[in-house]
Amino acid sequence: MLPLQSGKRIAGIALSVAGALVMVNPARFSAAPEMVLGNALLMTNTLCFAFFLVLQRPILARLPWRTVIAGAFLTGGIGVLVVAAPTLARLDLAAISLATWLGVGYIVVFSTVIAYSINTWAVRRSSPALVAAYNTLQPLVAAALAAAFLGERFGWAEGIGFVLILAGLWRVTAG
Repeated sequence: MLPLQSGKRIAGIALSVAGALVMVNPARFSAAPEMVLGNALLMTNTLCFAFFLVLQRPILARLPWRTVIAGAFLTGGIGVLVVAAPTLARLDLAAISLATWLGVGYIVVFSTVIAYSINTWAVRRSSPALVAAYNTLQPLVAAALAAAFLGERFGWAEGIGFVLILAGLWRVTAG
């Protein structure tokens, strides 16, 4: 039997995940043959990120979080460069617009370096489960940014997702 604290945390995580699912609307997902590879890659990414959060914890006990994240970027970056090398070799850098470079810079700085650094810093100070629960805020942030910059609609479904995510995070954080 689970201790009461664990049960409350599991309930909080379930609420947060339910809220994130409301935000992304799984009814729009497709199992069509042309979607299988993308779905498999998405699931693989999710599992890899879960392993990343859990497996870095013992490493963080011995090394500073900045060293751990730098090592992750170095090893991951090498793999990405190996896979992307043929495409990068054909790329005409002069043909890339300033807006595209700014977009890439935003992704590198905010969505990658800052986000992964905060995650690693937080895992060192709390637990992988708590950090993973807070990652359910991503659809909420994406919806808010889409509403602010792209004119997307922020309706009742997003409101329900927002409430569920915050309720779940409150439950997880309260213990």
